[in-house]
Amino acid sequence: MEAINFTAKTQKLELNIVPIPKVTKPNQVLVKVAYSGICGTDLHVIQGEFPCNPDKTFTLGHEFSGTVVEVGPEVNIFKKGDRVSVDPNDGCKSCNFCHSGNPHYCLIGGINNTIGIYRNGGWAEYVLAPLVQVHKIPDSITLEQGKCKIVKRFNKPKITWLFKFKYRYRHLGHILELSIHSPLA
Repeated sequence: MEAINFTAKTQKLELNIVPIPKVTKPNQVLVKVAYSGICGTDLHVIQGEFPCNPDKTFTLGHEFSGTVVEVGPEVNIFKKGDRVSVDPNDGCKSCNFCHSGNPHYCLIGGINNTIGIYRNGGWAEYVLAPLVQVHKIPDSITLEQGKCKIVKRFNKPKITWLFKFKYRYRHLGHILELSIHSPLA
C-alpha cells in the first residue's frame, strides 16, 4: 500500500510502498482509509516543531475516516464495511486527564501513543487501530465529514468544523502540494 511516511531525525517526508498492516491482537480493527485531514499539528511535526516518534519512520495523519476491513476476535461491535472515524488519542483510562476527557495529556498513553504522531496513521491506505479508538459514523455524516478529529469532552464526542486548506511543502527540491478540506484543530 502507499503511505506518506515521516522520519523525525532527518525531517524527511516521503511516499513509500509498505505492507498492509495485519490484525495481530484480539481488539484491533483494520480500517481502509477513505479521507485523511491535515491538521496544524501535522505541519508542526513536519517542520520539527512538535514532538513525535523520534526513533522510527512512521505514517502521519491523525484525523481520518474509512471503512472496516477486518477485526480481531474480541471485536463484536464492528463488522466489515462499517463506516468509522478513528480517535488518535488513547490513555490509561484511570488518571485525572483521562477522566476529564483529555487522554492526550495522559502520562502513560497520551501524546506518546497517538496514532499518526507516534504510531502509523491515516496518510496511508490502511490503518490498524485499537477498538477503543474506533467510532462508528452515523448515516447522516459522510466519510469526508467523518475524518474530522473527534474531541471527547465529558465522554461525549464532538466533531470539529471543516475549513478549506491548501498547503505547499518544499523539501530537498521536491514539492508536495495538498489541497483538501480538513478539520480545524
